[in-house]
Amino acid sequence: MFNIQKIKDNISSMGIKVYLKNFVSSTNDFVKYKYIRDQVPIVVLTNNQRRPRGRRGALWVNYNLHSFSFTFCVKLNRKIINNQYMSQIVGISVIEACKKYNIEDLSLKHPNDILKNKKKVGGILIENIIFNPDEIYSAIGIGLNITLPEKLLLSIEGNPGNLDIDREQVNDLVPEILKSIIKNLNSLGADERRSIDKINSFISSSNV
Repeated sequence: MFNIQKIKDNISSMGIKVYLKNFVSSTNDFVKYKYIRDQVPIVVLTNNQRRPRGRRGALWVNYNLHSFSFTFCVKLNRKIINNQYMSQIVGISVIEACKKYNIEDLSLKHPNDILKNKKKVGGILIENIIFNPDEIYSAIGIGLNITLPEKLLLSIEGNPGNLDIDREQVNDLVPEILKSIIKNLNSLGADERRSIDKINSFISSSNV
């Protein structure tokens, strides 16, 4: 199985503060505390989310040891926060990181789903926290299906699937996702046209 302490250590080695919580309602909620935000960039990891959620309050199904969720909180400028492509950029960051572990046939479904062979294997929830022009934060929540049993997959709505990655590889995949997010968000702020072209290359045909 994946080792959450190993994931924490790998992220910490990037110079990012990590909070590891045994139980939390939602990792995105945790970053709303000011003393947490003051330490950005940070990542919140948990063994168990009691009420993980998706876009517009929809519940995200999170199964301990079979799926993995985390939140990356970062301070961004208004240009990036207001960019309509931010969610898609995070999505392709996940895909690019997964490709390094030979996870193929991944695509994006607007606005925030990650698909593998047209089955949902991941989701993204971005919540922006704006206090004033100089205090703009983004809580980027990512949930991934790793090894959900077939019986569970059949009971979940929305045509879910698994990433099909060894659970041990998750230890290294999460830091790779963070590196990819940081790189692509910086590119979005510098060259939006190039970012849009990259997004279009990953859009699922099911969106058309």
